[in-house]
Amino acid sequence: MTLKELFTTYFSQVTLLLLSIGYIVGTIVNYRSKKLEINHSLFQQNKILAVSNFMSNYAKTELMWSHIAIYEILSNNLKAKEIDGIIWPPLNEMKKSVLELKIYFNGEDHIAFEKILDGFLSVNEELSNLYSSSNKELELIHKSNKFHSFKETALKQNEDLLTKVCEEIRRIYKS
Repeated sequence: MTLKELFTTYFSQVTLLLLSIGYIVGTIVNYRSKKLEINHSLFQQNKILAVSNFMSNYAKTELMWSHIAIYEILSNNLKAKEIDGIIWPPLNEMKKSVLELKIYFNGEDHIAFEKILDGFLSVNEELSNLYSSSNKELELIHKSNKFHSFKETALKQNEDLLTKVCEEIRRIYKS
């Protein structure tokens, strides 16, 4: 029996078999593409949530540094444990946010987030150095002014980095 005779004799069965195979292949391809689409959508939603969480923690940390009682700290009116209770909760939340963003951003894009965190940590380090400074020559006002100047510079650098990060995120989601 030749192929032509097979198709002529069993045309309806061959057609039904080919339609069945086509339907099964189409269903499998459709299932896989929907699965990929759902995974991509979930990944993007989680990425946006992580960025939003970072922005929220950034605002809290910046607000903490803006409203911290420098004079009280540098004049040793607050104990170290009280100071840590003010400073470390927002910084720890920032650290968690930066680690979470590591899941969603590659190395180059993630570096900006780490630099922002490093900026906040450098402000903390400067405060710690001034707080524990045994240099009697530095008056309280001089220490306060020095810290304020350092803090403003670091916060300005963080703001510039944040602007670049926001532009990059907008560029990614615009396309």
